[in-house]
Amino acid sequence: MMKQLLLLLATVALVMGCQLKQTSEQDFVRVENGHFVRGGKPYYYVGTNFWYGAILGSEGQGGDRARLLRELDEMKRMGIDNLRILVGSDGERGVKTKVEPTLQEKPGVYNDTILAGLDYLLMEMGKRDMLAVLYLNNSWEWSGGYGFYLEHAGAGKQPRPDDVGYPAFMEAMSKYAINEKAHQLFYDYVRFIVGRTNRYTGKAYKDDPAIMSWQIGNEPRAFSTEALPAFEKWLSEASGIIREMDPNHLISIGSEGAWGCENDFGCWERICADQNVDYCNVHLWPYNWGWAKPDSLIEHLPRANGWASPSSWRSSAIRATVFRSRQAVLPRAATDITATFFRWWLTMPNRADSLPAVTSGGGAAMPVHSTSSGRWATTIPTTPPRKHRG
Repeated sequence: MMKQLLLLLATVALVMGCQLKQTSEQDFVRVENGHFVRGGKPYYYVGTNFWYGAILGSEGQGGDRARLLRELDEMKRMGIDNLRILVGSDGERGVKTKVEPTLQEKPGVYNDTILAGLDYLLMEMGKRDMLAVLYLNNSWEWSGGYGFYLEHAGAGKQPRPDDVGYPAFMEAMSKYAINEKAHQLFYDYVRFIVGRTNRYTGKAYKDDPAIMSWQIGNEPRAFSTEALPAFEKWLSEASGIIREMDPNHLISIGSEGAWGCENDFGCWERICADQNVDYCNVHLWPYNWGWAKPDSLIEHLPRANGWASPSSWRSSAIRATVFRSRQAVLPRAATDITATFFRWWLTMPNRADSLPAVTSGGGAAMPVHSTSSGRWATTIPTTPPRKHRG
């Protein structure tokens, strides 16, 4: 009798475990037929950059949990429910124009207050049914990124654009794509972060539905055409490591589209087509790229109801960035386009051959079928200010 009872209890526990697992899986965002899906339904969202969320969630320097809760509540009230968050900055303290306090002071040496802040942030986002896009690296200097890994890979002190200008800085950063030791240091960091368990919820990060996706970096670039093959290899290796550790979450790149691939559209298509990359994204910098002049932009925009409308600009920017290649056949996923000047976030399918023309805003026809909130969403300008760069 006791043996039968134990067998029955074990069976019940197994069934309950399977049910819990099934319910949990429904909470993760998936990609199906070029659309985001969650819980068997299309996933619609309005997103914003919230790069400082982990710092604000800490109890150390820069931390203010009461403010964090207020900001999360206000964003939720406004309809913003998807936050793009810097996991943490890298390097020594006291460096100007860099996010502080840093998370990774040296390779493998972590500031636990920032880790606690990230844990706390994810817990509070989960309570509000808000999802996070967590980015892990940065090609720019303001959070360490490439320069940090190069220095600790033995490449010597790396320049900062405030001191040497962006052309010299970008030339130095072009060495990252071909530096295998720097890559290995980054992979160690990826394994540490993706393999973490949240101290407040007890959930492993890989099992936390408050995370929508891992993003390899903020605007990763090769910075030279010669480095493109190594750049593609690095991104593929990084996404493979994430996928091996975490089968539940989406993976994206954090790209500026073809502009981040030295204007090589083939490179951008290949990195998006990687088997482990679930969706593509494009950051747009119309001023920095010379697409628009601040003193004349409004003058040349089409007018709608007496006001300048950016619809035509959006259309041309998307066409130029995403669809310039006639043979653009991108993978299974949607494409995020963050227009940094106007601060709009758009999510769209990335199969160019299946996009109907729809009308948005001021009436311009655009090759976009929106899978976002159904509207162009303004976002909170929380990105650190940057000088003009390429």
